[in-house]
Amino acid sequence: MLKSPFRIGLVFFAAAFVLLCAVGASAQSSGEKRYFRGFYLGAMYSSISNPTFRLPSGSGELPIPQSASVPTFMLGYDIGGGGFGIGARLLYLHAGFTTFVTSDMPNSPFPNFAKYTDPGFTHISFDILVHWLPFPDLTLGLYGLLGLASSTEKYLISGASFPDWNGNKSRSEFDYSYGLGVRFSPIKMLSAFAEFRLIAGDLTTEYTGYLYSDDTYNYYQHARAYTKNTSSLLSIGLSVNF
Repeated sequence: MLKSPFRIGLVFFAAAFVLLCAVGASAQSSGEKRYFRGFYLGAMYSSISNPTFRLPSGSGELPIPQSASVPTFMLGYDIGGGGFGIGARLLYLHAGFTTFVTSDMPNSPFPNFAKYTDPGFTHISFDILVHWLPFPDLTLGLYGLLGLASSTEKYLISGASFPDWNGNKSRSEFDYSYGLGVRFSPIKMLSAFAEFRLIAGDLTTEYTGYLYSDDTYNYYQHARAYTKNTSSLLSIGLSVNF
């Protein structure tokens, strides 16, 4: 069953995409050169899953099993010919997630739970795209992308182990993404997009473990475990070509 608005939208988009392909194939004359070229402005409906947020200490990442469906906006430019092309674009996304509670020191034998209120994620990416148009009589292209981005996370932390870990937090960092997509232009001024990308997170997550106690102190071991935290972004949308 289709339970989420994104899945319902994806079905409608797929049906519309097939219809556009059929209409576009009949409308585009045989022998005419096909390529993507020039500026375009568009919007996509995106589902972002498994976002990562910083631990209250500020170092190490915490993957969150949540998802959100939000609009994504893009402005791009393409140069193409001979069945291939390259392009660049700016992409903007902002997503809000549900308040959650988590241990502020993973793997500690004495866990303390901190609350993240109104967590939000903003992603601004500069994407490089490489297009391949396999059909000479159809403006239908497959593309790979590499995105270089600035990501900002904001939330209110309460209940953490140390006072300076609490409060309103805003943290920005550089990250990158990569993915694949398909683009079709049934007419010169309109394109349909569908793409999937992974947003790479840190390769490390910090852990604190209990060692032993004496009459005065508890002693802990602090370590880093190598992980591969990634968020996924599935998008469908349209653009106006200039």
